[in-house]
Amino acid sequence: MWLQQITNIQAEIYQKNLEIELLRKGKRYSQCASSLLAPKCHTLQSMNKSFGSSAKKRRGSPRQRLLKPLCQQNLPSEAFHHRNMVPWLELVVTFIERLANHLETIRNTPHAEAHLEKMNKALAKMALLMTETQDLAENVLKWQEQQKEVSSCIHPQNIS
Repeated sequence: MWLQQITNIQAEIYQKNLEIELLRKGKRYSQCASSLLAPKCHTLQSMNKSFGSSAKKRRGSPRQRLLKPLCQQNLPSEAFHHRNMVPWLELVVTFIERLANHLETIRNTPHAEAHLEKMNKALAKMALLMTETQDLAENVLKWQEQQKEVSSCIHPQNIS
């Protein structure tokens, strides 16, 4: 009994030591990661601020800005890079058009439920009309048979 308790306590101690070691390594890793990532994060934040300020200065949609002739914009690139940028600008314009289409689809998504409800109601109405039409067709066929029987009773000599 005492031996079992001692073994359990030693297992708990071993488990706690492993957890402590993991916490130490996690702390070291987070310190290394923060020291490496902090300058990059700061750089990205400053770039984001500069992009935000330039976006505020230039009002209008990105598509309209991209479609303007290059001579009307102040591009921060040298002239010999412009010919390499033309295919990229075409890709960017295509991307923006597709993005605009997707955004329009997303904006119209709340209306989809209403359209589905209307379609379900129309489908139910169509099913009802179809059953009514089938019943009417059966009644017409029965009426025709009855008319044949009546006419055969009235004019038995006409039937060959």
